[in-house]
Amino acid sequence: MTRLLIVLGSGPGIGVGVASHFASSTFTHIALVARTASRLSTDVSSVQAAAEHAGKQVTVKAYPADLADTASLTTALESIKNDFGAPEVVIYNAARTGKSGLFEVDEERVLSDYKVTTLGLYTAAKILAPQLASLAKEEGRSPALIVTSGGLYKTPYHPFFSLAQSKASQHNLTMSLAQKLAPEGIHVCAIIVHGLVKPESEIFSPANIAKTYWKVYEEGVKGEREVWITDGKGWTPTNL
Repeated sequence: MTRLLIVLGSGPGIGVGVASHFASSTFTHIALVARTASRLSTDVSSVQAAAEHAGKQVTVKAYPADLADTASLTTALESIKNDFGAPEVVIYNAARTGKSGLFEVDEERVLSDYKVTTLGLYTAAKILAPQLASLAKEEGRSPALIVTSGGLYKTPYHPFFSLAQSKASQHNLTMSLAQKLAPEGIHVCAIIVHGLVKPESEIFSPANIAKTYWKVYEEGVKGEREVWITDGKGWTPTNL
């Protein structure tokens, strides 16, 4: 059985961590999407190495695209469908995480951040929901759309105001998608990573975070719409 994972917003942290975990388990095809082709090449190698280390034969392919650009994202998703068919799991992991001090960035930056987090998710869901729904009819499938979020969506901090407000809008859309797509057999869930992602962290390492994504996929029938990964501290002015 072909099992396809699409990671929208690949990168050396959560994106590669999740892709590597799925590739090391039961998924046979991984599609990685991000804007920078050179970085994607490195990501593909990392995921492929993880699969080989686990003794799995997995096809990993890169699809360069700007998730803030509807046409670019649409083209990439069409290519993935032509290459592999419908995905069983889609991870939306795209965001610009750098500082954006209030009144220190221009309006274009704010709009760009919104396009990456929210408009890109809307486009992806619009295109991929029918494909996910088609697999919901097959026995042994657990189609899911999982969105990476963070505590800033709920508790904003002004040096990161643009990220915070774009994540708030993304979370709102995610909850609407969960309502809309649940009757079609698609589990939509936001995973709130409430801390800084660091390879050496016991809680916030990409490898550990990936376990939560896998659990959400495996236990999708429980229907959680929001899952938190936290150490009880989260985003504060002292640890940003």
